[in-house]
Amino acid sequence: MSGTIDRRGATPPDFLVKLLTMVGDEAPDLISWTGGKLYIHDPVALERKMSVYFRHSNFSSFQRQLNNFGFRKVEGKGKLAPCMYMHDDLVKLGVSYLFIVRVCGGFTSLI
Repeated sequence: MSGTIDRRGATPPDFLVKLLTMVGDEAPDLISWTGGKLYIHDPVALERKMSVYFRHSNFSSFQRQLNNFGFRKVEGKGKLAPCMYMHDDLVKLGVSYLFIVRVCGGFTSLI
């Protein structure tokens, strides 16, 4: 999947590739994706598995990356509480557009 090319010919950001891989590989009671919404059901268990996908196992860094790519937390209080993130554009367009999300000059856009 890391060789997927977007409309401009550039490879998608590693974080997004790894995020989609993690959602596909892990049990749906840990992390799941539905209609542009990313559900993190067990952040403590997810944090223990993050080093499989990322160079770190820090849930705060994972949350920061989600925010950098335009996801916003809409449910869940606290750092390690079950939560839900959504990306407004992906709710409308679907997960197939995940790989064209980019961080651009401090804001996130779809190319």
